[in-house]
Amino acid sequence: MPETGDTLSEQNSSISSEKERLGTLEIIKVEAASFPEAHTILAESVRDQVRHNVEHRLNDMEQADFYESLNLASASISKFIENFVNNPELTDKYKNVASEYLESLKVWSKTINFSEISHPYIQEAMSKKGVTGEELNILVGYMLQDETVGCQSGTYKQGEKVYIWHTEEDVEDSPGDRFDRSRILQVSVRGNAAQVEDRYSFVYPDLLPGPAYCFGKDFFYCVDSQRAAEHNGTPDVPANFVCWVMWRMGKDADAREIVDTFSPYTSGYTINTANIIRNEDGVELKAGKIEFAYDLVSEFTAAESKPLISLNVPEKGSALFNIDDPTYAEVEPWYKDREDRAQRLVGKLGNSHFGVNPYSLFRMLGNGLGNANEGAAFANRDVKSYVVTELSPDVTKVFAGPATADKGDWDSKVVRLEL
Repeated sequence: MPETGDTLSEQNSSISSEKERLGTLEIIKVEAASFPEAHTILAESVRDQVRHNVEHRLNDMEQADFYESLNLASASISKFIENFVNNPELTDKYKNVASEYLESLKVWSKTINFSEISHPYIQEAMSKKGVTGEELNILVGYMLQDETVGCQSGTYKQGEKVYIWHTEEDVEDSPGDRFDRSRILQVSVRGNAAQVEDRYSFVYPDLLPGPAYCFGKDFFYCVDSQRAAEHNGTPDVPANFVCWVMWRMGKDADAREIVDTFSPYTSGYTINTANIIRNEDGVELKAGKIEFAYDLVSEFTAAESKPLISLNVPEKGSALFNIDDPTYAEVEPWYKDREDRAQRLVGKLGNSHFGVNPYSLFRMLGNGLGNANEGAAFANRDVKSYVVTELSPDVTKVFAGPATADKGDWDSKVVRLEL
């Protein structure tokens, strides 16, 4: 987010620099016989950047904290296997998806091969602590998944269509510490079973698919962090696991059921959801959001022609207000102003000659373009990608680009997909 005192011109300068650095939005196309195999191929394409990121993180950690993180990851994996993979009371659907997650994480971690990183913390964990290379790979891989990401989203339902916009922000100490470029993963799994429709996901190099935003035919999901839902230090389920399950299950994902099944969590998210339900009763368009953290959860439905905004703080009436957040009162005016600004911008679009559509929402996400009096509402130097989706029973349209949206992107950098 912009730092206090940054002017719009200063922001635009840093935004331009970041747009130049990230370049175009790369599509990683993966065809595989299974989802674990797809994760192997994904890991091969991001291996160098993940290792760079891990070394950077280790340089900012005390060695004792690294060992503590490995111990917590070990306890978490054991608990996950006991509660979900080997739980006879869990439905086969969720036992299978839990097992597939661990297998996917295992092969992804093995392909990155963290044990080859020369950092002394890594090498001494094996030489002095007796951790094998195989064990270290899965422990570091799991440790990386146990965080939350994401920034601003909004949903607007209009008749038989729903629009979702999202800007993905990540603060790097120095450009390139985490992102060398912006990527979307496209996975096509063609196994012996019935053909699985393609899945897409924005790629955090050091995370499995799902966090940030993901989509496919008849669905779009994106997540935003919750400022009060900090990691609680328990061996519970990482919130990013929910994101992976949503991506893996695609249009068949039931977000509330998934969150309830695998609770409690080490932190939390807001999951913004839109999907098309097709059954013998007809076709139904569902849109809304779920806020969850630890063992708390609340669900909200998108109302007709009323923006449902997600800005890192709980919705009014959310169970997440039960989380102790002693500093919220100090920043509440800032968050309230940001929400009011987002509401005004969407309202202006609805009342303008543009109307609410993918292009007008794209312009809304830009760095002040068309919104000079509102400032850069959804634009700053930390944005790694933006996306606008139009979902209806007829088609899923996705418009995505790298860094902050700029008017010139529409004809040059925006990736367009119709599913």
